[in-house]
Amino acid sequence: AVACPAAAIGSVDVVEATPLVRELGRERAEREHIEKRLRRSALSKADMLAAFLRKNSLGEDCQVFAFDGPDEHMRRALFRRTEPWVENPTPGSTLWHIKWCVTDCEDDYRCLQSGDLYNHFQNNRVLTTKVGLANSLRLLADRTGVDIDAFFPRCYDLSSAKQRNDFLLDFRRSAALNVVAQYHRMASEDDGEFWFNTDILHSALGALFEWLGDFGAI
Repeated sequence: AVACPAAAIGSVDVVEATPLVRELGRERAEREHIEKRLRRSALSKADMLAAFLRKNSLGEDCQVFAFDGPDEHMRRALFRRTEPWVENPTPGSTLWHIKWCVTDCEDDYRCLQSGDLYNHFQNNRVLTTKVGLANSLRLLADRTGVDIDAFFPRCYDLSSAKQRNDFLLDFRRSAALNVVAQYHRMASEDDGEFWFNTDILHSALGALFEWLGDFGAI
């Protein structure tokens, strides 16, 4: 428990909202109310945008943007443009000409129309996530025979049983190769005297010969 003296509690300053902040809050609430009414209508997105601008006393040439993210420089850049831009602050709004957000959702793509700008593209996770990119490259290799290991680090999706088994096999082969490489390095030293577990060496060699057999090399 934290003790708070009465004198300390009484000394807390209460900061009231300035008239500008209150006005911005009222303006935002009014725009959200207008959009909710428009959503219940059977109008197209273009007609709803026109009505949104009209009901907010904005010109027909005004462009609407939705913004949700930390990139404040994008908001400032839009407000600095010559053509008029206005922000639609309603969460989840579909009334915008341009939308800038951190993450996307399917609803955003369903409401896209010709001329709309959106800082995402659909199904982007097949390229913008590690597992998506890895699986896309695996699919490419299966269909075209491209050797993806020549330009992309080997990686595995451990949530997949098949790839988990592939990882274990790759790990064992890499361990066997390291054992043989270490033996070769020690045997190549000038004095030529060293201690080495021959059972481990024979197991490693067996794994490597089996690997070569899988490739038809022996």
